[in-house]
Order: sequence, then structure tokens, then C-alpha cells
Amino acid sequence: MTLDTAPLSGSDKATFTPPVAIPFVVTPDGALCDATLVRRSWVRDFISRAYFRCACCGEKVVTRCGFKRPLYFAHFPATENTTDCAWRVAYRGIPSFDERNPDGDDGPWHVKAQLQIMTVLNGSGIACVRNDYVRSTGGSRKPDISCEIAGQSVHFEVQSSPTSAPSAAQRTERDFRSLVSTTWVVNAARYLRHIEDGSLPCWIDNIASFGGGQLWMWDDDCYDRSLSEGSLWMKRASIQDPDAVFMVCFEDHMPYVLPVEARLRSSGSVSIAFPPGHPLSQKDAAKAAVVPLLAELGDQLRLRLLRFRHSYRIDYPIVRLNTGVLDFLFPEGDNHTQARMIFYSRWSDS
Repeated sequence: MTLDTAPLSGSDKATFTPPVAIPFVVTPDGALCDATLVRRSWVRDFISRAYFRCACCGEKVVTRCGFKRPLYFAHFPATENTTDCAWRVAYRGIPSFDERNPDGDDGPWHVKAQLQIMTVLNGSGIACVRNDYVRSTGGSRKPDISCEIAGQSVHFEVQSSPTSAPSAAQRTERDFRSLVSTTWVVNAARYLRHIEDGSLPCWIDNIASFGGGQLWMWDDDCYDRSLSEGSLWMKRASIQDPDAVFMVCFEDHMPYVLPVEARLRSSGSVSIAFPPGHPLSQKDAAKAAVVPLLAELGDQLRLRLLRFRHSYRIDYPIVRLNTGVLDFLFPEGDNHTQARMIFYSRWSDS
């Protein structure tokens, strides 16, 4: 967005269009508000114009709510103690945040995308938190957004700057072992531009491969569609066909990470059962999705059969379903006990 830095003339003031410097604000009770949806009459009822805070930095903001200009929010003048903020815009609309990597982590798009996604999730009744430390079996980490959708714990990683393969693998593997689905989200416009130019960065391939062979994208079209539908809609491409980008309802196509009961019968055949009460247990398509896993699971179970010398063995592998690339692992020790407990209790209790 190009900001006009010229002073306003008398005729310009009547048609003034404010820069969308602070697209999201937070009320004292912690409610997240899309600035474009805040009603003018609502704002005027407040005694203090510093009622709202910037959703990015948490600093109080001033409400510009005149009779001629559209309502918008702005930071107070900066001081030496002012917190750095990607949405801080100086007087006359001159950007004062670091422009060296405006689309990078904690840059304008990175923060805006997170809060747009959170707004949609909150609006559909899904509680979510941003940049909050989450403890897991592999240690603690801080995903961009964490929430639970249809019984599945989900971490959204909004990625707008290059990340190394080891870093992406570590984060995804840690979530996988903790039965959390990691969803990597990138800027849809930049992705499509790279596809058109044939210059897709290798780090995009990395996060797609660690994300079960699929890549999720976000832009304002996704936000508008999500608001109109009342649910989260995102663009998605697969590692097998990166040129094909589709807008889909996230909940209908979201990846699942869950333990399954895998049984190797004495006849040598393998069967898989979903946790009782799990949404996928009612979907024939999900049952068909595990068919490619049966051969690999059978090989692993046979090795365990030889090791434990049982006529057959029931185990609880953790599988990733509803993705372009299916994956599974056998947890060991405490993790294995945890998978068994979750199989029997978590889904039936929810």
C-alpha cells in the first residue's frame, strides 16, 4: 500500500481516506475487533478515546472519529519508551517501522494475517491464542496461533520469511508427537507470483513437505470469504501440483494427527480402528485414506511381533491423515502410553 505523504488541502479533507495502519484493536476485556467493523456510534459512547489498544503492540491508540472522515485508529506520538510496532505510522502517513523486511516475521502482513485468522476463528466460536508458549513431549514452543478445531489441536504457523529445513522439521515433528496438527500458512499473492515467475523458493518446498505435502495460503480474499461464510476458508496447494490453488473450507479439509489402533491378525492382515467418537470414524473417505498406510504399518507390526513373540500385536501408531502425504510413527515409552490413553479417553470424553 502506498501512503500519500502530502499535506491535506481543504477539498481533500472531505474525501479523506485514512491509511489502514491499525486494522485490528483490542478492548479492555480482551475482545479482538476488526477496525473496519467498529461502529461509529459505539465509539462515541466511550468517555475515553483511549479505550482501545493496538492488537499488535498492546499500546493504547487514539480513535479518530470525526463527522466527515471515516473512523480509524492511530498510535499516539512516539517517545523514547515507545514499543516498536509494525503498524506504527507517523504523522502524515509516513511509515516509521523497519522497512528492510516489511513482509517478514512480525512485519505488517505477518501480524495482519494472524489476527485476521484469529478474528474468523473467534467469530465461529473457536477459542485461540497468539504467540503463547505451549508445552509438549518434545519441550515448549511458541506457535503463531494455537487452537482446537473439531477435537483436533492445531498450530498455525504464518510464515513470511525463509526458514531452514531443520527448523521446520523440528517444529513439525514436535507437534506430531504431541498429536498436534501443524498448518503452515504463506502469503497467497507472493506464492502465486513466484509460481508465475517459476521462482518458488526452496523453503516453500520444505514447509510443504513437512506439512503433509500441502501448503496453505492466506490473503484478503480468504478473509472476506471467511467472514461471509462464518468459518475459516483458506487457499491450498499440494506439493504434487503446486500450480493448482483452490479455496477450501479449512475444517472440511484440515489435517488430522491422531493415534489409531492397529492390529496385526494371525492371518497376517492388518486392521485400523479410529478413536471412539472421533469425527473421522464416521467418514468412509477417511477410512479409505488409511489404505496406503496398511502395507507399511503391516511391515512395522510384523517386526514388533518378532520382537515381542506374540501371535499378534495391537499397537497405537500416530498417523497424519487428510493430507497429500500420509505419515505415521510408533511412539515409545511414555509417549506410547499417552497415545493409548488418548485413544481410549480423549475422544470419547469430548
